[in-house]
Amino acid sequence: MEPLGYFGVDLVIYVALAIFFVKAVRKNTTRRLYTWLAVAFFTLLPTWDVVLSSILYYSTCPFFPKAAIYETAETDGIYYEGGYRDSVFLNYSKKLEVNPKVYIPSIYDDLAKGYQYFESLVTSVQAEIPGTKVAISPPAVYRCVPMHQNPKVPAETIIQCSPVDRIKSNYLVRLEDYGFLLVKMGSLRIYNRSTGALMAEYRDVVFGTYRGWTWAPIPFFNWLDFEWSMVKHGGAHCPQKLRHRDFQYDVLKIKK
Repeated sequence: MEPLGYFGVDLVIYVALAIFFVKAVRKNTTRRLYTWLAVAFFTLLPTWDVVLSSILYYSTCPFFPKAAIYETAETDGIYYEGGYRDSVFLNYSKKLEVNPKVYIPSIYDDLAKGYQYFESLVTSVQAEIPGTKVAISPPAVYRCVPMHQNPKVPAETIIQCSPVDRIKSNYLVRLEDYGFLLVKMGSLRIYNRSTGALMAEYRDVVFGTYRGWTWAPIPFFNWLDFEWSMVKHGGAHCPQKLRHRDFQYDVLKIKK
């Protein structure tokens, strides 16, 4: 069935149920308050997550975001923990191996920008096959280096990521995300691993599914995908320009 068909069916069923229960309440009570409470309940039920998310977003937007640089440095590569850097992907593989060599498209900007490598504390490995994902215990440090151009996509570099015993980079970028309903708060902190000093920090808050997460309060409401399309596709965010994935490049510059 087409999305519009799901939208129509769910909406009609929901409106019919709402009318039925509101009429039942009005029939069984003489107090108008109860009737209005029933109307309010069925009006807010499909939208309660958006209401609470809006309150949270607009109350945190003025003071939560931050972008501060205390120290800069030059480096050949960057070491990451958390966030979108904690998984590696097995391409063209139907079987997860104990100690795999991992080849992934260069979806990150580090190597394209000129860094010689990047490293990540990896907590899971997953293949392109949906649902094929295993946790790594204990977590392992992977180092990724450029290999060659993708023959199918000349503008794309294939990179090799392999487990290593020792972290090479002297700089740590720690990524953290905290989500509640439709709101997600992102944090990025950069540390000098030798001294433990905080070199820079960045925070943002996003309303909607801007960074790829979804929230389904009640699976029945498929038609909300249509109703809240503005929230789901783009959303709102503070600050105006998000730097969650590239702020580190202002702090850790390519070593010349």
